[in-house]
Amino acid sequence: MYGSKTIALVAFFLVARYAMGQDETNSALVERTSYQLYVDRQWDELIPYCRNAIREGYDYFYLRLRMGIALYEKGQYRIAATHFEKALRFNSRDELTQEYLYYCHIFSNRFDEARKLSETFSEELVSKINKEDWSPTDFVSAEGGLKISSRSYLFNPAFYFQLGVEHTVNNKFSLYHAATIYGQSESRGTISQLQYFIQPNIPLGRHWTLTPSMHFVSLNFKKMNGLLQSTDMAGSLSLTKSFSHLDISIGGTVSNVLIALQYIQQSRLAIYPFGKPTFSFGVISYVHTEDNFMTSTLALNPFVYWNPVGKVRFYGNYFINKNENIAEMNGYLINNSPDLTLSRISSMLTLGLNRHLDVYGVYQFESKRELNSLTYSYNVFLIGLKFKP
Repeated sequence: MYGSKTIALVAFFLVARYAMGQDETNSALVERTSYQLYVDRQWDELIPYCRNAIREGYDYFYLRLRMGIALYEKGQYRIAATHFEKALRFNSRDELTQEYLYYCHIFSNRFDEARKLSETFSEELVSKINKEDWSPTDFVSAEGGLKISSRSYLFNPAFYFQLGVEHTVNNKFSLYHAATIYGQSESRGTISQLQYFIQPNIPLGRHWTLTPSMHFVSLNFKKMNGLLQSTDMAGSLSLTKSFSHLDISIGGTVSNVLIALQYIQQSRLAIYPFGKPTFSFGVISYVHTEDNFMTSTLALNPFVYWNPVGKVRFYGNYFINKNENIAEMNGYLINNSPDLTLSRISSMLTLGLNRHLDVYGVYQFESKRELNSLTYSYNVFLIGLKFKP
């Protein structure tokens, strides 16, 4: 009995020692191979090699850093960011990793997260990314256009102009403002409308973002039998969580426009199938009611975004609805017409003229239904400029 126990104990130590030696050998092989692939800039080979090594339990700072750099070089900034973040868990003060993660956020249009991350940077890294030269203004935009009805004998062209600006507040979060003028004459009267929209974008950390907003509308509707005036508003609150391949948002809007009190529940799913910010698609859904949810209506807004080359960007979406008009996009888009928007096809093409100036055009085809069931449509044409200091 004693002899068998001794043999078993010796065998156990031999197996354990062999396993430890094997693991040390494999660890050295992973380090040596991944380093050589990194030095040779063999990104297409390095990415699957690191992924398999991590899956097999080899997870350490330099492996995550090399994996992140390889993905970064392939333009997969959203996926690369997750590996740089995990590398920082091994070494939270490594400035090379911090810098790469910062630019992953910048190139993924996560500017508020980039600012939040930069608060932890050393003076040397702050100087390297030229943080002192940052403008407090992110952009200034101006756009205008008109809506042309298919029943021009009832609806004259509508005119629209908007001036927008986005800036940072104490370098902590961004704040967007938009002032809008809208006017139209039609068979029922003449409408003139002034609007002001304000929306902060507040990063909470770990890719959570809180987005409240308020939209104020001053309306004058001059009819044959008098003047209708009202000051209305819509308030919204949404929460977004970003992952390497998708963004998920949920929120709600309360809108009180032209005596119609609406409650709107909104959700948004954006999918980045390649982990790149250059292509995404998804859907926005709205569940809305005007009778405290005794009855509810579903509206859908699928969309696609594509940046095929350089500074050329395309965005398209299709909106379909019934029963009543709603405030869309966290209360940004308010439709106060008594006529229902049944559907709307939108397309937007943006061209970057240089690093500071974009020009964009928007075309929409909107199907409407009047209160007496008359159907008609609008062709909408907009052109805009965006200046980025």
